[in-house]
Amino acid sequence: MTRVGPRAGDGEEVRRLSLGGNPKWMGLPSSQRPPLTMVHPERLPGAPGPYTAGRRRVVVEVPAREAMLAPLRNILGAIATFEGLDSDVVADLCLAVDEACAVLINAAAPDSLVSLDIVADAQMLVVDASTTCSRPEDAGLGRFSERVLSALTDEVGTFAAAADTANGTEDDPGNSPGNDPENGTDPRGVFGISLTTRRRPPTASDAVSD
Repeated sequence: MTRVGPRAGDGEEVRRLSLGGNPKWMGLPSSQRPPLTMVHPERLPGAPGPYTAGRRRVVVEVPAREAMLAPLRNILGAIATFEGLDSDVVADLCLAVDEACAVLINAAAPDSLVSLDIVADAQMLVVDASTTCSRPEDAGLGRFSERVLSALTDEVGTFAAAADTANGTEDDPGNSPGNDPENGTDPRGVFGISLTTRRRPPTASDAVSD
């Protein structure tokens, strides 16, 4: 397992889909739901490849609750399928994200969000799952979770961010939730898990089946 730094392009504006509360379309049959274009893709710099015309980025945010694991799996599965990953790889990736998000939900501070930051290009699909923790220094992957994630994806990493970048309240830290009343700082921070799935090159059998 490796520790990874902030994603390249984090400074760019990225629109987000937030599944908060009880959206009206939750629980409706697929024919009555809004199209997946609610998840706004943002192009990132990158050389065009055989699978994507550059790099695409999608950010999905949901409340840090176990009830949101199924919607996250469904959205990720749709994105991975759209990106051309085969069904077995998509299933493994969804299981990995489910495990990672379960770990994050257990570590999340009250009223936090779980964020999936998904970037796809011609070589790989990377999912950075993260949440705000009351004590990010205590958050981490257990050995069992690490083994599960390593078996389901090609690369597993963790990352962390300081509180002033985690909650976007650096301009007014004294009024932020979870502040330390003695020194006016927020002890919270972001902990995240990065999962990389590399694309498999087409095989001769794939060409025959086509």
